[in-house]
Amino acid sequence: MKKIVSLWSLLLICVFTASEVLAVEDWAVRYNGPLNRDDFTSAVAVDKSGNIYVTGASMGSGTSWDYATIKYLPGGTMEWLRRHNGNWGSLGSRVDCARAIAVDNDANVYVTGDSSGENGYRGYFTIKYDNDKAGTYMWGRRYSRGKYSTACATALAVDRSGNVYVTGYTYPPWSSTCDITTVKYDGNGLYEWAKHYASPWDGVDDKPVAIAVDRFGGVYVAGYSPGLKYQGSKIMKTGRDFVLIKYDGNGNLKWAKRYNGPANQKDEPKGLKVVSKFENWSAVTNIYVTGYSVGNGTEGDYATLSYDRAGNQTWLQRYNGPAAYPDVTPVAVGVDSQLNVYVTGSGLCPSEYITLKYDANGALKWTRRFHMGQHYDLARAMAVDANGNVYVTGQSHPPDGSSFDIVTIKYDTGGNLKWTEQYNGPGNGYDEPTGIAVDSSGNVYVTGRSLGDGTFDDYVTLKYPAH
Repeated sequence: MKKIVSLWSLLLICVFTASEVLAVEDWAVRYNGPLNRDDFTSAVAVDKSGNIYVTGASMGSGTSWDYATIKYLPGGTMEWLRRHNGNWGSLGSRVDCARAIAVDNDANVYVTGDSSGENGYRGYFTIKYDNDKAGTYMWGRRYSRGKYSTACATALAVDRSGNVYVTGYTYPPWSSTCDITTVKYDGNGLYEWAKHYASPWDGVDDKPVAIAVDRFGGVYVAGYSPGLKYQGSKIMKTGRDFVLIKYDGNGNLKWAKRYNGPANQKDEPKGLKVVSKFENWSAVTNIYVTGYSVGNGTEGDYATLSYDRAGNQTWLQRYNGPAAYPDVTPVAVGVDSQLNVYVTGSGLCPSEYITLKYDANGALKWTRRFHMGQHYDLARAMAVDANGNVYVTGQSHPPDGSSFDIVTIKYDTGGNLKWTEQYNGPGNGYDEPTGIAVDSSGNVYVTGRSLGDGTFDDYVTLKYPAH
């Protein structure tokens, strides 16, 4: 069920810009798994034909948590549903949770996550589905560092040749701390390599948050990693640092770049974007990382960094939010065809969506804050189209005081708020988006979890047409 934004919300938004209108929701589709219990989406992707793919975790009948991956046609009709149950361990310990999805140029679908294995230890499990009308299972591959080792996949990317790269964190056997581990398969599922990255500060976790590939064979992983620095003759700990790792297609480490914020405290990336092209007969790749970084006297800031293909930092920008609530957290970074960079996230107390635009040289072009009128507005994901239109989805407490709804907004490249759309599920309860995608025509797709009417949490996927 869709809920129209109240007059109070409209008045608030009209103060922001007179050009905004309400989007017209094209469709909303829901999925309730076979056990009629909780079902949570984790990611969404769209192919060149406007077909939509979502994945996540769904309670199965007699199987505990399963991967559940769905393909929808552009009109919202489900073409296929595929569930995966690892079938290891006792019933209560069978946990299979899909966390990422990607689609290649031929509309083959790749899903990864973690899946229970022997003795209840989790491992990466990556699946390829065919581009046919049945979503035929092509292959599935499991990875861990040993029978008694836990591994959790968090992200994947597919290159132009159909090679698959999965990153996550793994524990060496009998270890209590984890490393960033990146694995490559070819298009047929043949394992090629696995590479591990560990902090210079031993005994502390290293974890990735995102992976991306360029068109020249480069593989980029962003994560956090505890760091060390010299202060005079002493070595001091710097808390969590950003780490950006580059491998070539053969798994050779090309470079690893770290960023420690000014407070020597928590610095944790939240998003990664890679753009590559040929320019003047040369290969050009730009890499952008954004994340949370504690500043000197500013609590948490947005920290956004730009790197070139060789790993040179080309610019760094920090944003510390309004003085009334200096703690801000980004969630995503995006780039348009002109290499303008967009970052979104939220502030605290009261919370708002806070979206920034930088030009290609890192100069701040605009800042936009969005607030529905109650205490909490939390940005969760963002997509940017080639023309620099920006789509932010998140959660908001509506002015009527009901539970969180999914609220999606659009800015044009000048930062003008073009539309706002609010979704309240049939359970009139907690609704949360987990991903957003935009197709080449400007249609927008949002997926998330939504309280059903007697069905606990369900998948929900929404389409907003281009306009």
